[in-house]
Amino acid sequence: GSSGIFAPAGNTFGVYTAGSERMRIDSSGNVGIGTSSPATLLNTSGSVPHVRLTSTQAGHKYNTLEFAYGSTVYWYSQSSRQNEN
Repeated sequence: GSSGIFAPAGNTFGVYTAGSERMRIDSSGNVGIGTSSPATLLNTSGSVPHVRLTSTQAGHKYNTLEFAYGSTVYWYSQSSRQNEN
């Protein structure tokens, strides 16, 4: 079929659907969705990457999410937006 799990390199595995690689976990434990070379614990890539994080702890205010565009990194929490270069 055109879907499955494969081993593109030692200690690395990937998942493909419709004949294209969709996800990879490398030997460092980094997970890439839309990229075959994840640089962080969770690395998503696409023309409009979308990730949804849902906290199950009521009143939890300190969830943080980082977005990188080129060399600029933006990080967001539930109550603030920061930019670091």
